[in-house]
Amino acid sequence: MKPRPKNWSTRALKWSMRYSITCFLARLIAKIFGDLKVEYRTKLPPKGQAFIYAANHMTHLDPPLLAATCPHQLGFLAKEELFENKIFGGLISAMGAIPLDRKSGDVGALRTALKMLKNNKPLVMFPQGTRGKSLDDYTDGVGFIAKKSKAPVYVAHIHGAESIFPKGAKFFRFGKIRIVIDKVSDIDEADDYHQIAVKVMAKIKSL
Repeated sequence: MKPRPKNWSTRALKWSMRYSITCFLARLIAKIFGDLKVEYRTKLPPKGQAFIYAANHMTHLDPPLLAATCPHQLGFLAKEELFENKIFGGLISAMGAIPLDRKSGDVGALRTALKMLKNNKPLVMFPQGTRGKSLDDYTDGVGFIAKKSKAPVYVAHIHGAESIFPKGAKFFRFGKIRIVIDKVSDIDEADDYHQIAVKVMAKIKSL
């Protein structure tokens, strides 16, 4: 095992502080503008246990909202184009986002995601890939990661976030945000990537 760099603990502390600040700001914005409500239909795993956290994707607010309403520090897969914006790129980097090149499949990012789960860190995935797409338009990536990692899959359906920060908006608007969380309990060991992805999206739609 390679030794950790001497400044590892300092970097980890800074990352943790940035993550906490990002969560605080997201929670504050969601409370003020969105009257945020969260409904847990099942308990999330205890800290120190890996799981996949899949959600619908309608707005840039989705990643910080999930982070702000989850007791765990989450990791994310995010399309690499999002990192081109310095402000938003810095925000999602502070939240532990992994840049993903969707055109090439980016084996490196997928391996990093699997390693994250192996190290007992929860991983957020947005099966739709691009925000605003139909819930019927998604990839099998979540099925691939679930099959390879054998991690349990939990899902969140985010309602109303697009009303307070719609695509293309520069300012927040008032609305109502509701997040419903549940577990995908019908995944079978014999399921392939696509079958798992179908079950994950079906559960998201049902919430």
